[in-house]
Amino acid sequence: MSKVEFKNRQIWIDGRAEQLVSGVVHYFRLPRALWRDRLERAKSMGCNCIESYIFWNLTEPEKGVFNFEDNNDFEAFFQLVHELGMYGIVRPGPYTCSECDNGGFPYWLMTVPGLRVRCTNGPYLKEVRDYWSVLLPKIAALQYDKGGPLLCMQIENEYGSYGHDTRYIKILADMAREFGITVPLFTADGILHASSSLIDGVHLALNFGFEAARKFDIGGKLRPDDPPFSGEFWGSWFDHWGDPGHVVRDPEEYASELDDILRLGGSADIYMTCGGTQFGFRGGANQKPGEAYMPDAATYDFDAPISEYGDIMPKYHALKKVIRKYRPQTPEETPENPPKAAYGKIDFTETALLFDNLENLSQAKYSVTPLTFEELGQAFGFVLYRTKVTGPCTETVSVDPVRDRAHVFLNGKLLNIFYRNDKNCTTAKIDFPAGESTLDILVENLGRINFGIDLCRDFKGITGCVRFGQQMRFDFDHYPLPLSDLSGLEYGPLDFQAAQPAFHRGRLLIEGTPRDTFLRFPGVHGCIFVNGFNLGRYWDIGPQQTLYLPGCLLQEGENEFVVFETDKLKFPYINSVDKHDFGKIIRFADMIHTI
Repeated sequence: MSKVEFKNRQIWIDGRAEQLVSGVVHYFRLPRALWRDRLERAKSMGCNCIESYIFWNLTEPEKGVFNFEDNNDFEAFFQLVHELGMYGIVRPGPYTCSECDNGGFPYWLMTVPGLRVRCTNGPYLKEVRDYWSVLLPKIAALQYDKGGPLLCMQIENEYGSYGHDTRYIKILADMAREFGITVPLFTADGILHASSSLIDGVHLALNFGFEAARKFDIGGKLRPDDPPFSGEFWGSWFDHWGDPGHVVRDPEEYASELDDILRLGGSADIYMTCGGTQFGFRGGANQKPGEAYMPDAATYDFDAPISEYGDIMPKYHALKKVIRKYRPQTPEETPENPPKAAYGKIDFTETALLFDNLENLSQAKYSVTPLTFEELGQAFGFVLYRTKVTGPCTETVSVDPVRDRAHVFLNGKLLNIFYRNDKNCTTAKIDFPAGESTLDILVENLGRINFGIDLCRDFKGITGCVRFGQQMRFDFDHYPLPLSDLSGLEYGPLDFQAAQPAFHRGRLLIEGTPRDTFLRFPGVHGCIFVNGFNLGRYWDIGPQQTLYLPGCLLQEGENEFVVFETDKLKFPYINSVDKHDFGKIIRFADMIHTI
């Protein structure tokens, strides 16, 4: 029978010691049509293993509703890994982080009475059991000892950075065994917190980007028998909207650190090996107590050796040179970069104003007090809160608090834009006319916090109240706007200077095979849909200034582009270019003190 063991400072596969050079490739951050291409590139770099998370919020987006189709088909992904002759490592959480909304937790967990995540909490563990009872048998069927590629499975994720409830870790480990996981289990943490999640029978991996020898030495003291294994060997960092730049790392310096890991007999999981994209509204956010809220950008390029758009980067060549010293069977040839195209300006020809289309996109739900996204049963997107005001009167309007960005309108006219980081979310005094007026507040969810103490506590929408002066306001109609289906929109003539949030549509005719391209931001803030697919949000505060559009999302012939602009268009078109613009560059070495 095939067997995998972590012992005697080695990873043993069928009785032979094996050194893993694992590449992190997130199947859910790539269109399925690109899986094989990116995996082949990782193998060409020298990877003999592929690792990926499984996000709970993508797998079970609603309680009891599972999605293993298309880009969520992790079984097909790891079967492809196996077909290409590589091993696999899987990380199914239940908490995963990875800069995903809510750290990978589905929003509906936040509505379960008495639930507290990541500890020995009954309601939480019941939901984990319900989820894992469906998920883990599928993972078990892909294990190495069952003829599949999976060598090991991580439970939890950097748990020591959050808590120290080892009873919880043991419950997860026992649950994994109950549901058929027989390969080695491990936890992964930074060196400062590694001891907080150690239990018997679960191995230790260390997450770091530098000083391998020192960290393996400390890890060896904690677990003398475990193999030196970097569960995440960081190659760079991720970007937030509003960051001063896009983080990159010197290729030779990074390759030198990998050389140290392999020279010491260690294994490495290169995070990230292949960049990806936070398609749609999947990105999370970070916020430390007392500090600013920082939503994650659309790109998850991570300055990876294989870029977000599949290009072979200088870091790829540097790592490959090192890997060939330890794995001489690594091929010398390097894949060519995918072809790109600049399709030029895609003119907008029609506009659908949001207020004119509310009933086409949503059905109003009434409540005396404002409801959160979670109370409305909504994961992502926007909610429009509408209430009536009888004048004449003069009042200030406060939204307390905003989660995360709100546009305030009186009778269709924009009064203010509030952002979560603003110190004051109160308008100047407003003169409400005689009779009945309509006050609309459009609130956008920019991503739930994905790391730290506010996990599953970052409710979205108007999470408190609306006040006129000190008076609480009641009676609201809510229009949920997840923007998952735009087919009901009714378009009129182009309104380039629309004074309210609006959808602007244009078309692109492609002759021949479509190619990858990049879309420059057409306005201040919004999102772009291509042939009905939500490519992701844009924001002119950067750092990135383009969105990656994979050619596989385009088609020969006519293609529909729809931009939902919440603020103001800058151009009456989308400009398709052949180079990604990440904005200003920041060196990893200048910010490592923060991690």
